[in-house]
Amino acid sequence: MVDLMVYLLAHSYPIQDNEFEEKLIGFYSTLDNAKQAILRLTTQNGFKNYPNDFVIRCLTLNEYFECDYLRDCGEAVTAVAENIENSQFGELDIIDFLIYEHSYQIADDIWQDDVKFFGVFDKQIGSAYYASLKQRFTQGELFVSSYRLDTDHWEEGFVTVSY
Repeated sequence: MVDLMVYLLAHSYPIQDNEFEEKLIGFYSTLDNAKQAILRLTTQNGFKNYPNDFVIRCLTLNEYFECDYLRDCGEAVTAVAENIENSQFGELDIIDFLIYEHSYQIADDIWQDDVKFFGVFDKQIGSAYYASLKQRFTQGELFVSSYRLDTDHWEEGFVTVSY
């Protein structure tokens, strides 16, 4: 059986020492589709201010991983062989991304967010991982976000507020 590869596209840039602003744009069935999304988004507000801060990561569908930042999930595209064949998804067009989020208070008005990403799965396998992770993480919230492949899920980099 051939592993199906999925390309995660994120926009990530530093805002302070060891702090990053990250936006998950979407998941794409081919590297070319992810690159086309970058071309579409670099003209949008916010993204056009940071055109070199897009990150594409190659993930294996139904393979468990654990990472703290989107920019660290899977393998960097430069590490992926150029001659990799395009994945054949057939009927599969929606995937699940498992995310754990735990917010806790560290001072009177200061909250800390702990976010972990666990993998990209089809519905059936994702359900099994969700059940096992639910037992492991008893505080915070474990949730599944479903994404349609080859769809830009974040289309504007920033909200413009006028006073």
